[in-house]
Amino acid sequence: MIDLKQKMVSSLLIRADVKYRRAVSKILEPYQLTILQFETMRLLDQNGQIIGTKFIKDNLTNPDIAISNVLDELSAREFIIKDRALSNRRKVEIRLTPLGKLIIDKIEEIPPETCLFGKIKKEELEQLKRLLIKIIKILDCD
Repeated sequence: MIDLKQKMVSSLLIRADVKYRRAVSKILEPYQLTILQFETMRLLDQNGQIIGTKFIKDNLTNPDIAISNVLDELSAREFIIKDRALSNRRKVEIRLTPLGKLIIDKIEEIPPETCLFGKIKKEELEQLKRLLIKIIKILDCD
C-alpha cells in the first residue's frame, strides 16, 4: 500500500513538471516554438549537421510523439531542411537551416535552464539529477 509521503512526492513531481513546461513555454513564446520543436532544433544543433528522424525520436523527452508533424512544422517555417538520404530513399536526413541556427543561438544566449535553475545550488542540482535518473530507471523497468 502506498503511503502518504509517496503520494506527496508523486504529486510534487507532477506539479514540478507542469510548472517547468509552463516556464519553458513562456521563454519560447516570443519565437512561437513549442517545447518539442525547441527540443528537436536543440538536438540538431548539438549533434551535428545532419541527423535522422530515428535519432531525434529516440532522444526527445516524449518519444511517443509523432515526430513527422513536428518536423513538418519546422520545415514550413524554414528552420530545418528535410532531405531523402541518397543511400536509402526511405530515410530522411534533417539539418538546421541558417535561420534555425540563428533562432537556437538566440534562445541559447540565456538557456531556459539558466532561468529556471539559476537559484538552485550546483550540489542540489546534482542530487536532483541523480534522483530523477533513478526514478526514470525504475519506471523504465515497468
